Amino acid sequence: MQVISKGVDGDAAKLSKISPTTDAAAAAVIADANKKDAVVAGGIVLRAMAKDDKFANKSAAPNVDVTIQIKDAAISAVTKALDTLTIAIRSTIDEGLQKVKEAMKINVNATPVVSGNGGSCGQNQ
Repeated sequence: MQVISKGVDGDAAKLSKISPTTDAAAAAVIADANKKDAVVAGGIVLRAMAKDDKFANKSAAPNVDVTIQIKDAAISAVTKALDTLTIAIRSTIDEGLQKVKEAMKINVNATPVVSGNGGSCGQNQ
């Protein structure tokens, strides 16, 4: 979501302003320079959005088919961006837990030592 939050100077905003039918070369240059899925997904989301919480449509007249296709593309882009974000979060958590495990020098093959009496679990009372 960082690519969306960069405002009008961000790559996603630049990509969203390009008309794919008239500026295909410009779109290709930006897409080649920024091959990250998040940038492209952010551009698709921004392109699909318009003022007044309505989805963009080329003509002023409402066109149900176009609106449905734009909504589907936006949903797909948001899903892809969130999937990428989820993977990044999981990887970061796994790396952090691995560092904690190494710092604690935990041996996963060792038998845990647990007292049968005492403790807060109230055993053998």
